[in-house]
Amino acid sequence: MKRLECAALVCLVTAVVIAGCESHRTVVRRPRPGPVIVRPGPGPGPVVVHPQMAPPPPKVVVKPRRPGPTFVWRPGRWHWQSGKYVWVKGAWVKPPGRGKAWVGGHWKKTPAGYVYIKGHWR
Repeated sequence: MKRLECAALVCLVTAVVIAGCESHRTVVRRPRPGPVIVRPGPGPGPVVVHPQMAPPPPKVVVKPRRPGPTFVWRPGRWHWQSGKYVWVKGAWVKPPGRGKAWVGGHWKKTPAGYVYIKGHWR
């Protein structure tokens, strides 16, 4: 019994020490569509959210007229917000340099849930 009490005390002290080292607080909210895992992001940046359900398929949209010959279409995407997926419209954008191509982002299924891999210029 004494061994169990010591183990419990060690766990409690460890939890208090770890909690005291936390530089910011993470709030976990469970949305209605399903559970979400929220973890602190790397460094002082935003938290990483892992929805447990897949995003809907991309919307089929009619692209507006291209504003100029150098513009590249950056397609719309699903964004996780307030416990649900919301559509972010696509847009014509100017590349940051000549010969740059847009590599679209995508949702990736992981053991923790779905995570969004951001698009980038290549």
